[in-house]
Formats: sequence, C-alpha cells, structure tokens
Amino acid sequence: MPMKKISTLVTLLILFQNSFAQQSKFSKIYFDNANYFSADGMVKSFDGGLIVTGIYNYTSSVMKIDSLGSVVWANSFGFGQNESVNAVVRTTDSCYVMAGKAYDILATNLDIQITKIGQSGNLIWSKIISLPEHQEAFAISPTDDGGFILTGNEGYISPPHNRILVSKLDSLGDVEWLKVFQGGNNSNYGNSVKQTPDGGYAVIGYVEDYPPFNGNGLLLKLSSTGIVEWANKYNTVTPSVFVGNDLVITQDGIISYYSTGNEHAIIKTNFSGNDYWRETISGAVPGMNILNTVSSKMKLLQDGNLVFATGNRGFASQSSIVCIDSTGGFNWSQYITNSSHDIEEADDHGFFILGNGPLIGVRTTTITNPHVGIIKSDSLGNADLCTSINPSVSINFGTTTQDPISITVISYSAFSTAVSPINSAMVISEMTSCVDFIGGIEDWLSDNIEISPNPSHSSFNLHLPGLTGNILINIQDASGRITFSQKRNVNSSDVINIEPDLSAGIYFLSVNSSANKIIKKIVVQ
Repeated sequence: MPMKKISTLVTLLILFQNSFAQQSKFSKIYFDNANYFSADGMVKSFDGGLIVTGIYNYTSSVMKIDSLGSVVWANSFGFGQNESVNAVVRTTDSCYVMAGKAYDILATNLDIQITKIGQSGNLIWSKIISLPEHQEAFAISPTDDGGFILTGNEGYISPPHNRILVSKLDSLGDVEWLKVFQGGNNSNYGNSVKQTPDGGYAVIGYVEDYPPFNGNGLLLKLSSTGIVEWANKYNTVTPSVFVGNDLVITQDGIISYYSTGNEHAIIKTNFSGNDYWRETISGAVPGMNILNTVSSKMKLLQDGNLVFATGNRGFASQSSIVCIDSTGGFNWSQYITNSSHDIEEADDHGFFILGNGPLIGVRTTTITNPHVGIIKSDSLGNADLCTSINPSVSINFGTTTQDPISITVISYSAFSTAVSPINSAMVISEMTSCVDFIGGIEDWLSDNIEISPNPSHSSFNLHLPGLTGNILINIQDASGRITFSQKRNVNSSDVINIEPDLSAGIYFLSVNSSANKIIKKIVVQ
C-alpha cells in the first residue's frame, strides 16, 4: 500500500479514537427546593445540548442544558393549573414544538396544549385543542410536510375510560384532522406515533378489556388521513399486562418496544403488519407498568443500532438502558441508578439519559421536592457516577404472541385556539449526584464508607469512619429488592462483618443514619 494511503488511514484512526476518548460524562440532578420539578420529555438541542420539558410547580416547564450539563436557561409557562409538557421535537426552522396538557378552568377539563418556542426559550405561539372530555398528548412527531402528528388519550367517566387520540397538525399547530380509536372496552392509550415512508402513521399503545381483564400492546397502522389499515395486538405466551411504549421507523419496517411487569419485548414488523421477528428481553430491571403517563422511550442510533430505557415516569426505581442491533441481537446494557425513561444520542455518540426522583417516599433531605436527574454517558453507557454494567440481560425469540384486533374509530371536528400563557424564568439549581432509586438523594460520599474486599464472595467488612450512633444497613439487588437488612449501633472505629449470603451479581449497600444516607455498589463473585 502506498505510504500516503497508510498515513491517511492512520490519521483517520487517530481522529476516530480521539473523538470517542473525548466523550463527555456527567451525572447531575436539577432542582428547586421550593417547588416540584420533574421531567417528561427531551430532545437534543441544535448546538449539542439538551431541551428538557416537564412540570414545575404544576405548570409546564422547559429547560436547556449545554453538552456538559450546565443550565443555559429554564422557563415555566402556563396558567398554574395542572399543566405539563410530555414531549418535544425539533422543527425545520430551528425551533422546538412541545405537546402536553393544560387545564380549562371554565370547562373543568384537561385540554391538549401545543407550544412553539425559539432557541432562547422565547414563546412563539401556544394553542389549545379542546374536546368535550379530558384529553392529553403523550407524544408528538414531525411530519414531512412541516407539520406534526400527535397521540395521547381522551378520557371518559364511563367505560371505555380512555380512547386513543391521534391528531394531524399543520406547521402552525392547527388541526387538520383528529380521531379517537378504541380496541378495548375499558382502557385505550396511545404512547407514541411516527410517520411511515408511505405518508401514513404507526401508533403504539395499550388496549384493555374488563371484565375479564385482558391487557395487550397495540400496534396500529393508519393512512395519511387516519384510516385504519391494520392493527395487531401483542402479549407474552403467558398473558401479562403488555404495554406498547415507543417505536422507530426504518426503511423496511416498524420496530416497536413493549414492557410487562417482568420483561421487555422488541418486535420488528413490515408495513403490511407481518412480523419479521419478535424477542423478549429479561434481566433489564423493568419498572412497573404505569398507565396514563409518559412511557419508556427507544431511539434509533446513527450506526443503525437501537437503544431503549426501562424506567417509568410514574414510579421511582432503578432502571436500565439496553442497546441491541438491527436484528434484535444484544450489544450491551447498563444499570442506571436514576429512574430513567428517556434517552438521546449525543453529538459525540454518547447518551443523554433522563429520569426523575424521588417521585414517591420522599425522605427528609436538604432537597425536599421531586427533581430531575440527567446522566451523560459515553457510547457504551458508562458515566462517572450512577451507572454500572448490567451482566444479567438475556434475549429469547418467539415468546410473544400476535393477533389481529378490531378497531372502532370516531372522527371529531376539532380546532386549535390560540392562548397566551404566562412565561416566567425558573431558578434551577444543579448538583453532581444521583437520584436514589428508593426515594432520596444520593451524594455518593464514597470517602465515608469502606468495604473490603470488594468484589467479594458474599462476606465483607464494613467501616464507617466518622459515623456514630444507630444505623440501618440494607443491601438491594439490581431490581431494588432488599436482600439483607440489619440495624446496628456503631462507633466510628468499628469494623462490621457482613455475611449476607448473596448469589453472584451487582448489589447496592446503603447505610442510613438520622442525618445522612450513603450508598455504594458492591460486587459478589
């Protein structure tokens, strides 16, 4: 090979290696001690940072952070009545459009709110879509014509208590058509919608009959005008509560993501409704299936692989992120200390990982309100804090079922009304930390706890320099289950022998005192 070509290859290799060596990593929480603050959606900003949307003191919120995790600006907007932003997308004119809900004081109903902002957070327009019942948007996606497609649900007092709502909007947020879809006689939710190459749309969600109880994941294919072309329902061989979370569109089909109380499933389907493959993923720390809330997300990466989060917006627990290839083969997985429900690929091919906490069981800490946790990892999901390799994932093909389902459709004559929400700056603090998945803040004060040996064979010594008095020692497995618990009265010089009889794996040891809480990862071989 000529010397010039060899030199060029070496240079490209060095540049490639350096680009990954320089991947930024951080683990931060964002909070306001005086107000509730949580996140529902995110999208990468045009300059490589992140736009994060959610709730601030029960008003819609949007925050921008840069690629290193520092807050650039943060705003709340709305009318102060049960509002939130569940999803956000980028627009072709370098702005952002957000979708969620707002409260109609006169009608005492929830309405869909669509809002467009500029890169500095300035409000461009905001519109409300009203129907006779409650309605909320859970997801929004851009369409090829510069408009948007959204999905969510419309709620009713009598069964069916929810129907799937899908609406096509133009570039100004005005309704082109709006329809609701029913596949179950009790509950129906739309969790994600994307445009397909033929100009139609794929919708994923959940349909439920009761009585007797029967809850299934739904994959629905619509034409460009919202006509049902086909619908599949999915479940495990042994039926479970099987919820459709998210989907991505490729040139040859639809890849959809589902979760049960114990496992996750990824299914690839062609545009005629026939499945290429179906796989079930175990050991990825599934969260609870919480209906009527923002679901876990999956993203298609630049290299053709897929990555998805397993946490849930409505429940604080440890979670995972999992990366698979385009044929369903396993690549890697990480435990995430935060309850993480969304993930975005960063410009350096690492990941932004979004979660919340604590949503339940808030203990007394210096941070008393729910808050947002964001992790920036490298391209394998590693961060400086809050992540650890998950060795427990296994994939089984052929353990899910597919059946056709009949869908009832109702068309509404709906329109968008312009509103002028109050737009105010938020003062958000940030801290290098993890969200404790059992309900508090983890400061990762590793200097205040000594464990030896670590890794161990399920017997180790614990030293807590500087800590005196009554403590509670807990050991939890990767799913958050307590496998060992012991109360002790200690002096700072004590060395405590722990013999918890654990099987091989990764665990989290927590030491709780009246003033503090310390958590450290332990490995049992």
